[in-house]
Amino acid sequence: MTEWIDPDFSIEELNGIMPENLIPEGADNETRLTLTAKYLYSEYLRLQRKLSAKEQQVQELAIEKLLWGDVVNRLSPAAFAEKYGLNMDDGVFLLVLTRLPGAGAGESVTARTILDGLLSHRFKLSHFNSRGENIILISAGKKYREAEAFDIVFDACRQACISIEERCRANPIVCISNPVDDAESLRKSFQTLMDMREYSMSLPEETRILTIEDFPNYSPADPDSHQFMTMSVEKQYINAVVAHEFDVALQLTKDKISSLLEDNISGRRTLKPFIESRIEATADLLMVTTSAVCAGGSSVADDLEIIRETQDLNQIIAQVENVFSKLDSFFNHSDSEIKGTAGKVIRFVATNYQNPALSVEIICDEMGKSRSYLSRMFKESTGMNLLDYLHTTRINEAKRLLTESNLSVAEIGEKVGYYSGWTLARVFKRYEGITPSAYRDAYRKNDE
Repeated sequence: MTEWIDPDFSIEELNGIMPENLIPEGADNETRLTLTAKYLYSEYLRLQRKLSAKEQQVQELAIEKLLWGDVVNRLSPAAFAEKYGLNMDDGVFLLVLTRLPGAGAGESVTARTILDGLLSHRFKLSHFNSRGENIILISAGKKYREAEAFDIVFDACRQACISIEERCRANPIVCISNPVDDAESLRKSFQTLMDMREYSMSLPEETRILTIEDFPNYSPADPDSHQFMTMSVEKQYINAVVAHEFDVALQLTKDKISSLLEDNISGRRTLKPFIESRIEATADLLMVTTSAVCAGGSSVADDLEIIRETQDLNQIIAQVENVFSKLDSFFNHSDSEIKGTAGKVIRFVATNYQNPALSVEIICDEMGKSRSYLSRMFKESTGMNLLDYLHTTRINEAKRLLTESNLSVAEIGEKVGYYSGWTLARVFKRYEGITPSAYRDAYRKNDE
């Protein structure tokens, strides 16, 4: 065991990196070399395990990027899989998402362990997290036909739900995608899974497993059947503003006003706060102040003041129309600097801020500019540096979700592009001066 070690070399060279008290005082050379060899071998095994874990982590991150889309290079799924060495010729693939509403980290780990135990003896599994939930990519290989693989996965998920209920005292919801056999279909399947996740939040508590056939408006003959749910009105509005399609944004705002006015009492009471909040949020999204957007001798701030003071519904609607007309003139028919690269940054961030991988470096790569140049130019145009703008965009959306939903801080963190609720809380406190929970409590008290 010790023949390959030169005593004069080994002890002197290794002495500085060996743990203290590994070798007893007074030990002879044979004992010292034997203990040293055992230690080095155990370190070799530890590093091998660490390398294997890192390789698995890299593989899972590559899979996650494949499913979400490559923000920087915009490669096709097939090209991305080839670039990152993902074997997509491995037969049948399925995706399983597990939600455990209200459960803690310990229960989530237990749930994952239970499901893994039922699947891993048949299939190869890869894990990653999305919006706080565990997603499993199941590689069924070529041993199983698609229908057979799906039946096995469904049965395992059914058994897992029973065990999770018993051991975690929680009500799990499991979403299962259809089986697919190529990278493009896998990405579409993932998009469907994300829609299923949102849909599952509106289902009764007794629902346990959701498959594609349980999803509204599912049509197997439709090649784009992964796009089942219409985009939320709020998301449509944000997309319209980011794209500077202010006629669409105006119509969506009018539709919202009409729905508020259907309730003659509470609707009229909340009308002005809604309009004021929407206009100010729109200005924040576009990185301008209401007083800076001017046309015809008046500003958006002037329109807001009139809306606050008047009780005439027709005049309120007219001022809302004026606001969006001014925005259209300012952004689409003027020489505003925000129409340039800064505007592209704003639109790119608004489209991608929910991706936790989005960073200043990725924004700079997308714009084809160096970090120092783009940061300086963006601050000159908007008065805010890139990192602050990215955080502010996420925090503004978090504030909306805190006041308009019952989602937990962890769930909101995932929705707005942070890896955890803890990260959201830390950034939120830095920018707003209070924690997300305190912000929600204060809003609810003021609203009572």
